[in-house]
Amino acid sequence: MKRSSSGVIIVSIAVFTVLLWLLFRPENQPTGRYLGEIFGTTAIVLFTCSLVLATKLPLLEPLFGGLDRMFLWHRWTALAGVVLLLPHYLFVTSVRNSILSTLGNALGFVALVGLVVLLVWAFVPRLPLVGRRIRANYQRWFTLHRFTGLFVIVGLIHGALVDPVLRLSPILLTWYLAVATIGTVAYLVRELLMPFLRPIWRHDYIVETVNRLNPLIVDVILKPVGQPVPFVAGQFVFVRFGGIAAWEPHPFTIASAPQEQLLHLSFKALGDHTRRLVETLQPGTDARVGLAFGKFDYLRGGQNQIWIAGGIGITPFRSWMRAFTPTESLNFDIDFYYTVRNESEAMFLDEIATTAALYPSFRSHITYSERDGSLTIEQIAASSGGALAQKHVYLCGPTRMIGKFESQLRKLGVPQNHIHFEQFDFR
Repeated sequence: MKRSSSGVIIVSIAVFTVLLWLLFRPENQPTGRYLGEIFGTTAIVLFTCSLVLATKLPLLEPLFGGLDRMFLWHRWTALAGVVLLLPHYLFVTSVRNSILSTLGNALGFVALVGLVVLLVWAFVPRLPLVGRRIRANYQRWFTLHRFTGLFVIVGLIHGALVDPVLRLSPILLTWYLAVATIGTVAYLVRELLMPFLRPIWRHDYIVETVNRLNPLIVDVILKPVGQPVPFVAGQFVFVRFGGIAAWEPHPFTIASAPQEQLLHLSFKALGDHTRRLVETLQPGTDARVGLAFGKFDYLRGGQNQIWIAGGIGITPFRSWMRAFTPTESLNFDIDFYYTVRNESEAMFLDEIATTAALYPSFRSHITYSERDGSLTIEQIAASSGGALAQKHVYLCGPTRMIGKFESQLRKLGVPQNHIHFEQFDFR
């Protein structure tokens, strides 16, 4: 969530809500219950922010520095909202409420239980022990996860029915209704309107070639049926393949350059859906490509750069290399490190070699971990020349690799805003 000014905006909205309730507290309100209402309304604000971020509206991405960070804020605002519901429940039940509403109380209980259950479900893939036992594919996981908005709406109705403060303070009621309206509209737009809006920015393709580089990795070439999708080198798109893939959306990093007519997608069998595609995808299959997302762009960095790719993480770097202009010199000094387990897993070595031959300021370093050992930060520092703290570092690969290098780079004095990567875990 680094470099995200919108994170400050979300926190500021939550703080503003708390201040509003402290400044406009009606008289004769029990302190315990009033604190509970503050926790509850702040939770509603956080849930609303989470629902807005779940829409994936393109205009929000620049504010967060990438769709991946939008989803991080979506995840953690929802988590914070559920956490706040617990003290809300404890405080509001500690004092007798003057408004008796059997329906309102029942809806509050349903919302609380539903949101807690769905929160646990959302984090199942990350739980060390439970995640291994409950193997839910993405589509089944997402189908249940999308009910979160319904329970938020139930909670909104609960608050309107049982909260005595809202009936005594027009200002607090106005703020509550504004937040509730935004959250409800965001959820309805995503669930009801998006299926009709999606064709507006959809780009139709057909699979022209499927190159199976090894049993786990394919390089798929798509040919546009109409207008090709506009994108910046290094971005990714959500693609729906027809046929046996059943139009399930999945994010794929684009491996081709913006000036190319054909769209290259290189991916590895890492889950049920990608495994099915690697095994069964055939030329002639229809594909629907959505808008391009991502802020992983070396052009935004300084002149001296280090690129580190692990395995299939070479994909955005390949897009960058293919986007170099042959008739112009490269205005960046780049050391590119590509690490794979062995020669059979190495991809696009000819393209890397061609790029290095055409551009003297682009130097490639290939590491085969089974033969050479794991790539280390010491090797990078020794072979790249100059102080690492003065360079911009771009990382793409396994999560553990990114985490390891990020930690080591920070210890060596590389500023956080010089370390660039994206997180492709959207659940």
